[in-house]
Amino acid sequence: MITLRVDDRLVHTQVVLSWVQALKLDRIIVASDEVAEDPLHALTIELALPPGLTYCLCPVDEVAAAVDPLARQMIVVASLACASRVLTQLPELDEVNLANCSRYPGRQQASQYSASVWLTEGERGLLEDLRCRRVNIVSHPLPPVFESGK
Repeated sequence: MITLRVDDRLVHTQVVLSWVQALKLDRIIVASDEVAEDPLHALTIELALPPGLTYCLCPVDEVAAAVDPLARQMIVVASLACASRVLTQLPELDEVNLANCSRYPGRQQASQYSASVWLTEGERGLLEDLRCRRVNIVSHPLPPVFESGK
């Protein structure tokens, strides 16, 4: 099982406490060109993960090689553009969870898509492209079981 999550914060408490438990994940793959080149950022992500959870960090274009076909895993990317690159490598994936795309400096022109997702015009075009490729787009910052309070 592979889940693809877009979250510009990459790995943080929601991922570690909610998603790992809800999906019974064995492994998290962080696909980020920037983090793969930054040992300090990579270390902070690794330190945030619970013991026993396998972690893999790779550049976005190497994510297909990082997938373990036997593991329950989540691929986390920082942007919709990165998610599109992952989907090109892993065409069997048919869903993207747009969990968090912030409106921070440099993205002032972004407009709200959902409670925690802000998209630029270019990203909205990319979203339409993914829909045309029959990719299901969801927006769950928390696993649905946690969102509904069950």
